[in-house]
Amino acid sequence: MPRETSVTQSCGKILRGMGAAWKLPAIAIAAGLMVYLVLQDSFEYRRRKRDEPDDGRDRSGQQIRQRAGGAPTRTAGASKPLPAGARRPSSETPTPSGPGPEAATPAPVTLEAGNGKLFVHVVWEDDGTPVAGARVQGALKGFGARKAEAAPSLEAYVLAPCPVGSWRIHASLPGGSEVETTVDVASASAESETRVALPRPGVGSVAVTFAAPPPMPLTAVLERKGGAPARWHSLPGAGGPDRLEVGGLPAGEYALFLTSATEGSPSDSRFQYQQDLPVLVGGGLTTVEAPGGGTGSVTAQIPGAEGEAPFAGWARLMTKSTSGLQVWQVRAGQGRAHFHGIPAGPAVVALSLAENVEPLATMAVEVPAQGEASPVFAMAASGGLRVEVAEMGTGGRIDCVEIALARTDGARIWVGQSERGAAVAVAGLPPDAYVLEASAPGFRQERQTVQVAAGAVPEVHLALTRE
Repeated sequence: MPRETSVTQSCGKILRGMGAAWKLPAIAIAAGLMVYLVLQDSFEYRRRKRDEPDDGRDRSGQQIRQRAGGAPTRTAGASKPLPAGARRPSSETPTPSGPGPEAATPAPVTLEAGNGKLFVHVVWEDDGTPVAGARVQGALKGFGARKAEAAPSLEAYVLAPCPVGSWRIHASLPGGSEVETTVDVASASAESETRVALPRPGVGSVAVTFAAPPPMPLTAVLERKGGAPARWHSLPGAGGPDRLEVGGLPAGEYALFLTSATEGSPSDSRFQYQQDLPVLVGGGLTTVEAPGGGTGSVTAQIPGAEGEAPFAGWARLMTKSTSGLQVWQVRAGQGRAHFHGIPAGPAVVALSLAENVEPLATMAVEVPAQGEASPVFAMAASGGLRVEVAEMGTGGRIDCVEIALARTDGARIWVGQSERGAAVAVAGLPPDAYVLEASAPGFRQERQTVQVAAGAVPEVHLALTRE
């Protein structure tokens, strides 16, 4: 029972036993006692808050924005006031030049101790004026997707906190164009800036139809050819399951991609189609037909060499038609990789240790119109590596180190990342000589030639020197 309730009940019992002459002083005493208890709890709460680390959030989880010359106001997405002498985005309110709400007073943004910050300036590519209503998102492997959401009136979208590493910055407009750029944050307390230019919306549009039902739900991506790279995506549900539509396109030449990969939902089974012929867009509707899927299937058998575990990595199946290249990609596990919804005809199955790297082995296969093909890979004995990376001279750990393994001809066969200084293990390597590369923001790249033998897993130690 709260103390205030028990005190009130006790005071009530005392008052009922007193005469009228004593009730008024007793009420005053009881009221004073309750005020004392409330103040004591308030002081205790403030003491606890003072002793706790300040993360810039109120009790509801919202961050607190400090207005100049005024009281703090709670605003989702804003952070703590700037310390003396720190830099902030311009306080001038630009005129909105794109879709979005009316301009608002910009807020200063800071970081929690020990992290850098990144200012992203989003402008129109034709005249360099600020874009209002854009969405800015940063992605760093090992830290997940960190969003920089700011009021459309701000000149700079601020990504904070921003740990050391190589950041992929993605800027887009709802239903419009999107542009990506890469920024290296090399210091835990650095201020970095980048500029992203978005194309203005056009009046052209593209509709994608299918000669056969698509193998899975797809997204159409049109990539501009010529000029700065920019992409436009079809909106979810636009056109129905067998028709994809992309609008707001400026006139020009585009490359068409169809992909099953969607933001924030990684999958172990993916599909991509790339059309060979360019798509010409004018001021109206352009229709493009894609081949779609089929009714055949392929199950590749990938047993390990004698005494070794089955292959674990990625398998790709590629088919070529007169209109373009179709690629199915699945994660291989338990010594097999299964593909379904494949058009009948010749195809190639390729095995790789990671996504988007050179394959270790390939095999041609004929996909039946009905039924299943079952090619069997003969895997040779393999070896591995265990890689550790530290700072030269101090031996200190380095966060977000990209490690790549390439053949001596430069073709990469594996790419990974060391998180928070942890060692990285690579298995399933055919015996050969490889070039090991390690790089991190703020450090010089280090290369070392290593020899991999069957059944061996040597340890390799690399030391990076600060720039």
